[in-house]
Amino acid sequence: MAMQNVSVMDGFNIVPEFQLTDYLGNTIDQSILDNNYTLVGFGFTNCPDVCPLMAFNMGMALQEMPANSQGVFISVDTERDSPQITHDYASTFHPRMSGFSGSIDQINNTSNNFKVSYTVTKTPSSYVVQHTSSIYLIGPNRELMNIFSFNDSAEVILKGFRDFHGN
Repeated sequence: MAMQNVSVMDGFNIVPEFQLTDYLGNTIDQSILDNNYTLVGFGFTNCPDVCPLMAFNMGMALQEMPANSQGVFISVDTERDSPQITHDYASTFHPRMSGFSGSIDQINNTSNNFKVSYTVTKTPSSYVVQHTSSIYLIGPNRELMNIFSFNDSAEVILKGFRDFHGN
């Protein structure tokens, strides 16, 4: 039976489709979402404050979520964050968190599907990455269940999950 890309949050038009690379060099796609509750966040591993807080909150929420829950951290810094670096970063926040990266085209397609904006600005004296820092809760049928702010605590994420899930 084919999974449906249905958003239960009308108006957001999030399409959880992607092709990225995992730390083993394998191409992964949206099929990793099937039958799982997934927290998805976009960021970069050299981020000084927003991304670590987002990943920490995702990891803390995963501790209380069902066993078929996972976290996905997608790096928008294709130049500095290899799939291995991104995975090593994400997995420090929880064993069920994975980090993925990809080519510029893959990251552009993925970020467009999630309505994420990002920009990388390089000058001789600086390297600045700016990005949407929301946490997306995707259900086991690839439906958007909720969107959280990067600084929403694990308790807020869990409440949003339970309100939708009924537990």
